[in-house]
Amino acid sequence: MITIDSHPLRILLVDDDKDDCDLFKDALEETGIHATVDIAHEGEKIMQLFNTRAESLPHLIFLDLNMPKVSGTECLREIRRASYLNGIPVIIFSTSCTEVDVEETFAGGANLYIQKPSTYKALVNTLKKVLRLDWRKYIKERQRSNYLLSQKAVA
Repeated sequence: MITIDSHPLRILLVDDDKDDCDLFKDALEETGIHATVDIAHEGEKIMQLFNTRAESLPHLIFLDLNMPKVSGTECLREIRRASYLNGIPVIIFSTSCTEVDVEETFAGGANLYIQKPSTYKALVNTLKKVLRLDWRKYIKERQRSNYLLSQKAVA
């Protein structure tokens, strides 16, 4: 489903922190992977975005948990309720890494959980690793044992 070739990888980043969004875009550019990023700063607008742009759905969704109004967990529920979005991997991308958040989002259907890296270099390395994963496998064989991506695994 997700290939890195002459067509850009379409990524949706759902995060209310504009600085984090800018860092994400800069780090993504530094990976050298051909990709475009759309940003939704409010969780409540995510389904509207899908409804208005159904012909250009993202290949991957990076979803922050801690957002005002509609949390990332609520967004995840909405994404997984929409059958036409079930083939899109959802990557939880949050500063939080509590066991409750990890378990709740795994049960909710997310495909990968990443605690936001603390350095720019770690962010670049994390994005390189994540964007090169075999996402067909992650969708088909979703397992708790490989759900949480630790920074040690990226280094």
